[in-house]
Amino acid sequence: MTENLSPAAAPSEKLEDMLVHLAKTDPSRFRTLCRRMRETSPEQLERACEQVARVCIREMAAQSSTTAGHPMLSWLIADGRYLGILLDGDLLSPEEARHVAVTLRDADPDFFLNFERLSAATNAERDLRRLERALRLFNDLGNSSVLLPWLRTLTNHPDERIRSKAVKSFCELRPNPSLVERQLKSGDARVRANAVEALWGVTSLEAAAIFREALTDSSHRVVVNALVGLYAHNADEALEKLSNLCKHPGPMFRAAAAWGLGRIADRRAIPALKTLTEDPSAIVRARVARVLAGFNPTNAEGAAGPAESTNL
Repeated sequence: MTENLSPAAAPSEKLEDMLVHLAKTDPSRFRTLCRRMRETSPEQLERACEQVARVCIREMAAQSSTTAGHPMLSWLIADGRYLGILLDGDLLSPEEARHVAVTLRDADPDFFLNFERLSAATNAERDLRRLERALRLFNDLGNSSVLLPWLRTLTNHPDERIRSKAVKSFCELRPNPSLVERQLKSGDARVRANAVEALWGVTSLEAAAIFREALTDSSHRVVVNALVGLYAHNADEALEKLSNLCKHPGPMFRAAAAWGLGRIADRRAIPALKTLTEDPSAIVRARVARVLAGFNPTNAEGAAGPAESTNL
């Protein structure tokens, strides 16, 4: 290729392939060609740059170490389309998206602001998946108060899954029991459980009242999440109720109780957990085995290790 490279210089070569090749081998000439095409063939350039960005991000995702040295990092940031690509579940796994996003977050001062480009009002299934992925990515990368307006908008989203995840993220930034109470009216048990979890760590009397109110819920997820939250307010009460749940006639309640006892990591829970080691339910036995394994194996009265992030 010559210094006067133009789209017509290689008619047998697809424009996308030409740009990808230049992006990898000669970023300076890549930018020169893009500037020329922006004046003569902007629509063609737009399509080609989408492909270039996807290839670059795919390469960054494949790198096992930091991607900060990628030659196209500054172009990706200036181009501004990387967020939509990170939210493409067909291109990147959640782990790959996070790997690339960490570099982009640290390199782009407007990284979190780009999330506000997402529409909170759409009902399209594709956009719902993208919103869910954006919320997960946001939580993985660390919350930012910049996104409070975006999250608050999503707390009123028509889709319950989006709404409950937004409430959880919002409350982690700025606890809001009234938002949680609205979610507790949902017919979806996962939504109610997420809402209760959003108040974990909130030590107000209002939060304690919500936890106690949730104890009458029909879902094991909601009840156990409420007891985990209540533990910070009254450890003895929460521990006693979780231990009693180990005798619940429903196996999912017993399994969830085991998870909850592991989550609070109170060594006084070990006797109650041991009663479940011979439980008739394989689900319960498997769960309690994982929880007991998290306690110090050299000391039956030791503290528990890290608990799983979600219950049954």
